[in-house]
Amino acid sequence: MRAGPAPESQLDSKRRSHLRRVKRIADEFGTVTSEILSPEPATRASLVQEAFEVEAAGWKGGTGTALALDSLRGPFYNRYAALACERGILRIAFLRINGKPAAMQLGIEVKGGIWLLKIGYDHSFARCSPGNLLLRETLRYAAVHGLNTLHFLGVVEYWTRQWTALENICTSFRAYPAGLNGAAVLAGYVAKSVRQRLGHRLQKCSSV
Repeated sequence: MRAGPAPESQLDSKRRSHLRRVKRIADEFGTVTSEILSPEPATRASLVQEAFEVEAAGWKGGTGTALALDSLRGPFYNRYAALACERGILRIAFLRINGKPAAMQLGIEVKGGIWLLKIGYDHSFARCSPGNLLLRETLRYAAVHGLNTLHFLGVVEYWTRQWTALENICTSFRAYPAGLNGAAVLAGYVAKSVRQRLGHRLQKCSSV
């Protein structure tokens, strides 16, 4: 989506009202602050770990799909973050309430835009939609820093459609060898996909 100084202007009146309402709820929890960080190598590991912990405190932790619980994707994202940090393009964002991280974003800043790799929120703050509040602040950051776009990576979700109507369609292809080993890997992938879809449905229910 295109970044602008007032990102909520792209939303309909109902969603703008929702953002105002959840901000008031967040204020009831405590002092709300946000930060978009470009970590130094010395602080990168601790900030990435904090972001992983926030994601695991949400529905992804309950379904076992959080990076902190994933023995394959967790180390991959850690290594990618380290390489991005060395290039100065890593961005880690937090929304904090009374100093406690309520939502996080792990992304990179390249080619005039922000690319969100991972997002998550602490389910104990779900009532105030901390992920949406952080996204609003990230869009403001992009506008202030002269960036043109913010990219939601992954599949199109109900919440991304609240912010933009633009979509770049991507198709993935998976091939599995014939035999028991291939069937076992395929079964594991299907089971994981089902867990993720159930988690998405739970997230929808808690974020409406």
